[in-house]
Amino acid sequence: MRITDALRGEHAAMRPLLRQLREKTAPGEKMPPPVVKTNADALWTIIRAHTTVEEPLLELLANSDRRGVAEPAQHALDEHEEIQVLLKLSIQGGDQRVLNRAVRLLLGHFFEEERDVFPVAEKVLKPAKQASLGLDWLRARGLTK
Repeated sequence: MRITDALRGEHAAMRPLLRQLREKTAPGEKMPPPVVKTNADALWTIIRAHTTVEEPLLELLANSDRRGVAEPAQHALDEHEEIQVLLKLSIQGGDQRVLNRAVRLLLGHFFEEERDVFPVAEKVLKPAKQASLGLDWLRARGLTK
């Protein structure tokens, strides 16, 4: 399994939750701070698990000297940091506007990775490397030894 296929699958699995959170935290909606914190904490757990297996791919690409490869991967890594900061702030402060910002950023981030990063990874990485990273994903998910 290619790592990009696994990551696309995770993105697809997370989208319904993110869309629901986007609606529940939208301006005009009232979510009590303890509920915001609980949702942000759950999302933090999911996103950390995802980025743990995604970042080795992004770092590999970000360190590439091939033209057009490093910049989109570095942008994705930078967004990971921004998303994590927003989620931490949501957990600490219970501010639904901050959680909404994190969720909207995540949805756009997934789109950008699938459009700009994953196709490049599939072109520049050898199939064996893609499969090796995919195996790392399977191991991280407890699906193989």
